[in-house]
Amino acid sequence: GNSGDAGSSVTQGGAAVDEKGNEIVGTTIDGAGKEVDMKKVDGKTLESSSSEKLSKGKIGANHVSIDSAKLVQTEESKVLVVSFTYENNSTEAAAFSNRFTVDATQNETKMMPAVVNMEGINVLSGVEVIDPGKKTRVQKTYFVTDEETPVTVMVQKYGLPEDGQVEKVFLLK
Repeated sequence: GNSGDAGSSVTQGGAAVDEKGNEIVGTTIDGAGKEVDMKKVDGKTLESSSSEKLSKGKIGANHVSIDSAKLVQTEESKVLVVSFTYENNSTEAAAFSNRFTVDATQNETKMMPAVVNMEGINVLSGVEVIDPGKKTRVQKTYFVTDEETPVTVMVQKYGLPEDGQVEKVFLLK
């Protein structure tokens, strides 16, 4: 992943960033993670071909797990919804999106982030600032154009892949 250019500005303070690493001014959403509820998401639960061991672990001073995914039909397209648990074990409050980059890929091709407004989904959950010692649920959503190829979801620290990573492969069919 070549996201080195986005890395430097992102780690500052608690400002939220969008998928491209641009700051979203004035967004710290309290309680956004509480609206994340995969049970309420109307879609097909996907099987995974990965071991549980790979899909959760320490990244820097944090614990991240890739929990589950659903394939959802929206008005325009099919969307992959992925749910994560983020535990902030560092000494500073920080949002998931400030600390990590998440890539969903099919055959090495990155999937494009989608914005979905549906019950059980909160695409802003990743910008909620979490205090040290607390955990929250986070979701990411992606456009699905290829329903054959498995999706590899990988989380790693911005610009610091050597700090550890977690990944999980979801089968779309």
